[in-house]
Parts: sequence; C-alpha cells; structure tokens
Amino acid sequence: MTQAIQTFLRLRPSCKQVLVTAQARLSAHANRCFDNSMAVCLANSQRYTLRSGWLAGENMKHLGTVFIPHYWVFNEKTSRHLDPTPRAPGDSQAYDYLQDMDILLQATAEQPLPVPVRLNALGDLEVLVRSDTWQALQVLSTDILFKLAQYLG
Repeated sequence: MTQAIQTFLRLRPSCKQVLVTAQARLSAHANRCFDNSMAVCLANSQRYTLRSGWLAGENMKHLGTVFIPHYWVFNEKTSRHLDPTPRAPGDSQAYDYLQDMDILLQATAEQPLPVPVRLNALGDLEVLVRSDTWQALQVLSTDILFKLAQYLG
C-alpha cells in the first residue's frame, strides 16, 4: 500500500482497500460506472450488490495521486468484488480500489458521483474544480465533495 493511499485511508477511516477484478461487460461503456454497475445488479439482484468508492491512480505524473469516485459490484455468492466498467481508450493505469459506501449513501439520481480529489506531490489534498484546475481542500468529506459536484455540475 502506497503512502498516498495510507494518507487517504487515515483521512477517511470508514474506507478500506479491497481487491476488485476487472470484468468488463460487452454492453458496458467507459466512464459510465454507475450505469454499468446498476445494470449488473438489476439483472441479478440475488447475486450482485452495488459498491462505491475510489479508484486510486498512482501513475498520473505531475498530478500526484488521483482518487476518482467509482462504482462496481460485489458478488454475494463468491464474496468477490467485480468491476463491469471497461477502461477508457488509452488508459493503462493500474488502480487500487478503496471502498467508501458514503458515496453510495449520498448519491442522487441527479448527482451519482462527487468530484475527484488528489494528493499532490507535496502531500496536500486538492479537489478538481474545473478541467485541469485543482484547489486546496481542508477536509476530505463526501458532503463537501458532493456539494462541489452539484455546484460545478
């Protein structure tokens, strides 16, 4: 576990790192994790439940470590986490998954995801406010991140 992930987990004690297996569906679309995961759950609600959290990307060069809100599913029969969402073209990043069910609990139909956050090279927490524009963030709170997403929407 990297230092950035350890820092993130310390700031969000309700989060935990989980092992998730990529299992993209033919009908799934990149960058549509909520829709893709819901489709799997609705197709077999006895087997799959929705999970939420963060994709932690370490190889973002000058951006530092970026934490992207994300949804995937949990197979209740096998106790395995599966990600039905395919990667965007050209995305070869290796991601760690951090489960944070507060995202799912605070999501709405209009706003299913909060804004991404990062730990920059100096170890400072920042939030994405516009494309390629990051601003300092004092507290890592999903309440704040959802309000920002709605405001910036």
